[in-house]
Amino acid sequence: ITEFSDEASFAQTTPSRPSAPVALSPGVWDKIQHQGNSQMLATVQIAQLLEQVFPDEPYGKDLLEHILQIAPSCQGAEDALTVIYSLRREFAALSKLYEQRLVFSPPENKTEVQRELQILTNLAPVYRRLGETARAIASYHRLIELAPHHLPAIRSLQDIYLEQGNWLKLIEVYQQELAIPDNKPARSIVLLLEIAGLQEIKLSDYTSARQTYQYILSGPD
Repeated sequence: ITEFSDEASFAQTTPSRPSAPVALSPGVWDKIQHQGNSQMLATVQIAQLLEQVFPDEPYGKDLLEHILQIAPSCQGAEDALTVIYSLRREFAALSKLYEQRLVFSPPENKTEVQRELQILTNLAPVYRRLGETARAIASYHRLIELAPHHLPAIRSLQDIYLEQGNWLKLIEVYQQELAIPDNKPARSIVLLLEIAGLQEIKLSDYTSARQTYQYILSGPD
């Protein structure tokens, strides 16, 4: 066992962190680009390792961002950056990453539609965290356009419109939930009562409220 006489001698034997971000020379980048997916995957793994070893430094993140600059459709780099941005709570960067995914993956077939659904499902809550409510609403509406019975998107819009006090829009999304084929009767009644209450109390639309109450009493399917 090595003994140290003072803190200075101990410091000389202790490995230190790099004083500058880890970088690869242009020649190495050219080689990575031309050697295909296996070399790119290895570089992504290096970046992930840097992130694990130096979690408080930008080395791994910077390397992954550089990978996406030269290979915008590199799925491994995208996935790794998604995790890093989420853990670091860098929501602005995370939203841009999701937006870039949408740019590079137009929904031309069923697989791409599913990919867009997944991206939008992740992107919309990020917009809400950033306070970009209009973008969040647009993302949720796009989700419903792609999947009309997308219940999480419908429920999220309900929350947003309730917070905003946008009663007409809130009624619209309640009606969208009512249109879901496998809705349970108890939930349908709750939604109808919510709609009737909004019509009566918030909108003073007594005619519509009375019609909704009558519909409930008539025993809707």
